Amino acid sequence: MPCIGKQHFRGPQDDNGFTVEIDPLHINNAQGWVHGQLRARDDLFYASGFATHIGPGDVSYSRYNQKVCTATEDWLKKHGEKRDNTAFGLYVSFLRPHHGGPARNRGIGKHLCDLHI
Repeated sequence: MPCIGKQHFRGPQDDNGFTVEIDPLHINNAQGWVHGQLRARDDLFYASGFATHIGPGDVSYSRYNQKVCTATEDWLKKHGEKRDNTAFGLYVSFLRPHHGGPARNRGIGKHLCDLHI
């Protein structure tokens, strides 16, 4: 199965189980966030700081997510052109699925009047 986008793996030097990795973004320094996988922890960071960055803006996260979206559209179009009726799988993962962040101006502009910003 192909994979497009962010992965929680060390890097391409390992067999991550995908037939191809398109625009992969592996974890920093091949270290991961192992302690985040342990459920009985009280020393994890407090994530409310992410809320200070919500609103309009264009950041590298948004640009990477757009690359993933475009690569996914391209892959689906190419696969659809085969028209061979075989089953397929595709794993797609965006960089910032966990919490809110800056939204591109073109996506948020129509909602600003509702938010009184």
